[in-house]
This record gives sequence, structure tokens and C-alpha cells, in this order.
Amino acid sequence: MPRLSWRNLGAVAVVMVVIGLLIASAGGRSEPDSSENVALGYVPLVTPTPIPRTVRIPDLPQPGGGSNNSALVMVQGLVERRLVIWPVSGVKPPLAVDHRVAVWLLMPDPTRSRVLYHTDRAMMVLDLDVQRAHIVGELPPESTIIAAQWSPDGRAVAYVVESGNNWIAYTTLADGSQAAAEMLRVPRGLPLDVAWLADGRPVAIYMGVGPVGGLEAQYWLYDPATGEGLPLSPEVETFQPWSPWRSPDGRHQVYPMASWGRVRYGEACIEGALGLVGSEWLYLTSLGARGSPRAVAFAIDNMYLDRPTWLSDGRVVFRGVADRACKAAGSGLFVARLGDEPRRIATIEPVFDSGDPDELLWSVPYAVSPDQQSVAWVKNDVQAGRSTVFLSPIDGEAPAQTLFETGPITSREPFAFHDQEMILQLLWLP
Repeated sequence: MPRLSWRNLGAVAVVMVVIGLLIASAGGRSEPDSSENVALGYVPLVTPTPIPRTVRIPDLPQPGGGSNNSALVMVQGLVERRLVIWPVSGVKPPLAVDHRVAVWLLMPDPTRSRVLYHTDRAMMVLDLDVQRAHIVGELPPESTIIAAQWSPDGRAVAYVVESGNNWIAYTTLADGSQAAAEMLRVPRGLPLDVAWLADGRPVAIYMGVGPVGGLEAQYWLYDPATGEGLPLSPEVETFQPWSPWRSPDGRHQVYPMASWGRVRYGEACIEGALGLVGSEWLYLTSLGARGSPRAVAFAIDNMYLDRPTWLSDGRVVFRGVADRACKAAGSGLFVARLGDEPRRIATIEPVFDSGDPDELLWSVPYAVSPDQQSVAWVKNDVQAGRSTVFLSPIDGEAPAQTLFETGPITSREPFAFHDQEMILQLLWLP
């Protein structure tokens, strides 16, 4: 979702729910409930986390066109969910810097030197240059992060939290020096997103009823200096610096047309295409009008497609998952231009050793290399108890190169590999 949350609830159902929520919320906004917001009031604590600085090796080419400071940032272990940093140069061992990290979100800032992520109770920023991680926002219990974005200059962050019966948009400075400020709250389930103006002011986007009765995106500009907000014309350009689903020229967006949970429980065979929309707010345009067909960007028979990443040359890298119920093999990474047939980059078979349907999603994390010539992807070998990060070229037939392997499992506890070492998410910082 990443990224947008990618929670596609279906066109007809969502439109009906949204209209009901709009009526109930009297225009889409509600006043903050002080009793519910107590858990969000706090003084941020700056909590340094030592990180060994990568040794610089002059004039030594690095895999994927990265620098001597390139690093893979990984989330490992279904239970431990450790945040692990491994220098691509191999001059330092991997280092776990946090734990109980959510699998989504690992979001690099515009300079790709810091990472926004969250734990069970806090929004965090990992800064590789100054070698520390710090809290930028505390989260209430049983909350979920819906969306997040860095500001264009990387000085601030904005994010959306699902808490109780509300979705709430917050903004705060990325150095953790001030309390997060609430920009807007709407009833739970009413789509809410965040973006920025070029001058660094945050914007909350929500769905409202337009002047002629249809649903349309509403923009709410928040001024951190005064704490006040006001409606913003949709003609004003807004920015979402982290949007891998958006084409480089901003004209197109691709998105999963069906949520994994919906097809998992509603169909005997998991299947779903990548949809195609224009430059408008994805939440609204992906729903489409009732009864109207939605455009398809890419589709592969008997496969579920998701996690698209646009390349600078206009191609899209995405993941395809084959379910044993309809196709015994064929999962992996693909690349294609709009209008072309997808071409396989790497074959990566999912892990089918649990009744948890989401575990299929853990098995194919990937990251495009800094030079966009290769893709780093993960093979989780359950029998061997080892995760391996491979590097495959996007073009050509060169064999995959091994970048990283987890160490041998010494624990005798059941499912030790799954709980502690299995790589669930991957990010490549240049």
C-alpha cells in the first residue's frame, strides 16, 4: 500500500460504505475526541542506536551500482521482526538495530539515507549517517499505519493511523524534536491519505461528495506554524515523494486490483491483475464508477500480481504469486512496459508450510538496485533454515549473484528459522 494502503474493498461496496460514512461524519471531518487522543499526547524521546559506520573502500565497484555505503535494510523473523542492516560491501557483519518492527513500512527519505518505519508502539526514523534511530511519534495500542510520506525536503513526515473508530492524519518533524500534530480525522474506513506541497506544508486527502453529488478527492492543507487547516483547491499540485506505483512522468499509476485477503477467502484460486489509472488520487480513481470496467495494466493467468515498482525508463517491475490451488509453480518477479507481455526476471516459489494465508506474501520480498539494472530478491529455504538474497539482472540471462545469506540456525526451538531469521521485507539504500 503500500505507500497508499492498497486496501481495495471493491468498487460497489466501498462507494456505498463511503457515502454512509460521509453522511455520518457531516462532511467528512470530525472534531478530535480528547478522551481517545490521550494516548497520542507525548514528548518524543530521542533514542540513539549505535550503528557501525561502513568502511569506505575507494574505487571499489559495488554490486548494483551502489556506493561504498550501500546497505540492505531487512525485517527478519515472523515473531522477532528484527530490523537488520547489512553493508552491501560486506566489510561489516549484519547488525540488528531494532525489533518488533512492522513488516510494512520501510520507507526511505528523498536522500535515501534515512528510513521511516514503525514498531508496535512508535513511529521511528533510522538515520544511517548519524548512526542512530529515534522516535518521531508514539502510537496508541492496537493501532495500524494506513499511509505515510516524507516531505520533499526530508525534514518532516506525515502519516495516517487507524485508531479506534477513526483514521487520523498526523505530521511531525523527522528529527523527533516536537510532538506529532493532528491534521485531520475521519470515521474509520473513509479513505484518508497524506501528501505535501512543494514548500513543505502537509496535506491530508480524503473522500467527499462533490458539488454535483459524485465522490471526489478533498484536500485539506495544514499549517504546522499555526496549527490551523483550510480547504485546498484540487488544482494545486501535491507531492508524494515515495510512490513506487507511480510512473516517472506522473501520468500513470498501477495498483493491485484485488486485495490478497479478499481473493484468498472468496475464491478457490488466488488471482488478481494490476490495474491502471491516471494521475488522480489512487484511492478514488481505483474504485471506478459503478458498473464501469477498470483498466488493466498487467495480468497473468492464475497468478496474483502486486508490489509494482516503476523504473526510470518507464517499465514496471512487479511480483507474481501462483497458488497451488490453480497453478503449481511460476511465482517470481516480472518486468514489462504498458501494453507489453510481462517477462520473467526471477523464479521464486512461495512457502506453503502454514495455514496463515499471509505467509505467502512473506516469501518474495525484493528491491531494485540503485542503478536500476538489477533486482535483489529473497529465497527463504525452510528445509535448509536459510534465507538468501540474490541479485538478478533485469535484462539479459546472466545467472543470479548471491549477495547475502543468513547464518545457520543453532536454536532447537520449533520454527526458529521462521520466527527469527526468515527475511520478510527488503530495502536497498544506495
